[in-house]
Amino acid sequence: MYNLIVVSHGNLAEQFVSTSEMILGKQQGISALCLKSGETKESFEIRLEEQLNQFNGSDVLVLADLFGGTPFNSAITLILKGTHHIQLLAGVNLPMVIHALMNKNRELSSVVDEIKSTAVDGIQNANKVIKCVYRDYMIN
Repeated sequence: MYNLIVVSHGNLAEQFVSTSEMILGKQQGISALCLKSGETKESFEIRLEEQLNQFNGSDVLVLADLFGGTPFNSAITLILKGTHHIQLLAGVNLPMVIHALMNKNRELSSVVDEIKSTAVDGIQNANKVIKCVYRDYMIN
């Protein structure tokens, strides 16, 4: 069992959480942490550590918006401190959040690669799908 923190620039993390709860219903063990305009890495890192502390040492999956961005780098710093059990993935999208929430009862180490794959598999070129599925019905 693990908890989930979505971190982002601006309000993106809050929107991922609220949208996933619109689809799945209210969830426990999930939070959003948004980097505010002009906020320093140090300030954001303090807020992230406070959120991690609320999960009382349990495993935490952190889903970040951008690899190398301030929210991501803050999580890296906390991983390197070694005081929390964190798995970190960058490039968060809605299918990742939903998959993570639907599998929170599993061991984090066994599901993290699935969550990453869900993100990649969710990216589809709809025109190619339409052309393949409906090729016999399309007018040239």
